[in-house]
Amino acid sequence: MSANNPLPTLEVRWFFDGAATSNSALVEWFEGAILPEQYGGAPALQWKERTDTYLLLPAYEDMGIKLREGQVQVKGRVATLGEHTFCGRHEGIVEHWVKWSYAGLPAAYYVLFGANVDPDLVTFAVRKRRALRKLLLDPDAGTVTQVSTDAVIDHGLGFELTELEINGRAYSTIAFEVFPHDPVVEALALDTVGAMLGQLVDVQLAVESSCSYPAWLRRLAEI
Repeated sequence: MSANNPLPTLEVRWFFDGAATSNSALVEWFEGAILPEQYGGAPALQWKERTDTYLLLPAYEDMGIKLREGQVQVKGRVATLGEHTFCGRHEGIVEHWVKWSYAGLPAAYYVLFGANVDPDLVTFAVRKRRALRKLLLDPDAGTVTQVSTDAVIDHGLGFELTELEINGRAYSTIAFEVFPHDPVVEALALDTVGAMLGQLVDVQLAVESSCSYPAWLRRLAEI
């Protein structure tokens, strides 16, 4: 059995009904939004598919438990920083999370994520088609540079657009995730999110659609 070190993150996320491809303005913005010219170019986007299975805790939105590509990931919310307005237009809820990842657990643990294991266990198999843009944050220089998604960096900002399918129904989500969360880069990261969102003019991001995966899935399950 192996475990990764805890990964603290700062996140803001929005969910939508319907596939992202049905909203051309959202896709065009995600693919074309640029940083200031001096910060460099943008590698080509790659869309990747996978299915994650979530195990929900009734009445709780501060803990996410999922099975992802053989790893059990546990993600706990440390704090809610509250509503944040970006570029004077878009609103979202910013949260601080910490994630642990575990591989090689006994088989009995993976059984928990299977369908119809126990009527008292609520699980969601979420099929994802995801594109990611990764930004390198340099708080000393005050710069942000887009890099390859395979790049290993000390401070980064992930910017994702994901199409979701649950029980044959389509949804989508966009999110920004600062990793690892560090107060030194927080201001630079939030300014960068505002710069990217400032280019989204044909879609309004409202606080009502901003939440984490555990909160969103709990709403779908109505538990």
